[in-house]
Amino acid sequence: MRIWVQSSAFLPTPPPSTGGLETVVAEISAALAARGHDVTLFALKGSAVAGVTMITVPAYRRPYGTETAIVDKMESIPRPDVLFDHSLYQLAQARWPSLPAVTQSHGWAPIPAHARNPVFCSASHGRSHGIRHPEVAMINVRPDAYTVGPPMAERGPALFLGRIVPYKRIDLAIGLCHGAGVGLNIAGPVQDGDYFRTAIEPFTQGDIRYIGEVAGDDKARLLANACCLMFTSEPKEPSGTVMLEAMAAGTPVFAYRHGANPEYIVHGETGFLWKDDAAFLDGLTRRRWLDIDPAACRRHVEAEFSPAAAGDRIEALLRRAAEGERW
Repeated sequence: MRIWVQSSAFLPTPPPSTGGLETVVAEISAALAARGHDVTLFALKGSAVAGVTMITVPAYRRPYGTETAIVDKMESIPRPDVLFDHSLYQLAQARWPSLPAVTQSHGWAPIPAHARNPVFCSASHGRSHGIRHPEVAMINVRPDAYTVGPPMAERGPALFLGRIVPYKRIDLAIGLCHGAGVGLNIAGPVQDGDYFRTAIEPFTQGDIRYIGEVAGDDKARLLANACCLMFTSEPKEPSGTVMLEAMAAGTPVFAYRHGANPEYIVHGETGFLWKDDAAFLDGLTRRRWLDIDPAACRRHVEAEFSPAAAGDRIEALLRRAAEGERW
């Protein structure tokens, strides 16, 4: 198939550090190209994915302007068999109503009427959009980009890795680790300065540390040496690329039993799904990460969430749309 993939208007694809959407788009675009499809990826300037045709635009002041510029670039190119649309406004679908398309939702923004064939990061995510039986295209990461860390008894502090924004509840992760006497490294870009200054920075002392934004080998080392990944996001979080990155590095994920988390974590095998704060605190206090086999975490990602595994599902969805199916 000739496939157009439109990425986000916020970060390059892949991103320099954190950015789940752009990471997923990069990996699946490369995987589709490796399967023999003719893939053209539309993304921000600075994007680079091997094996695909890249068409990039600079970032405009507002995402709508960036996405308009991308669609203008599409005008001079022969139409594809199908568009895999990860954009915020789905402007290409509005401009060409007959263009076969699959719309990947990554968040909570309402899906406009002109966007066709929506798919979601998890069943929970789809249901939050009011769809009883949603089509799901699970996120994916490349396991071989990560090295499995040492045995759990040799691991360092717990880790929060992600954007510093209130809905990820880093303050809750700090409180839980402090209460359990467990160190915590906090890594990621500060996107809400007020939240960081009032809820995070005053409590970064002793074995609770903010180490800034990380990328590449530094990010991989942090993941591989953590005793667990603290995933404390609100239930509305549609997925979590960082959960898969952690498990690919053999690091268990400690999270709440809500939202999409049970669709990604195998309780007691690749991490733990705690029912409430008390259970979460007890698990940390008892060092339950010692019960986890790092190799089991890695196998789970390889079997369920690698680009190869996700590619089967996504390829089938794109082919259905290209053949004229609507859902």
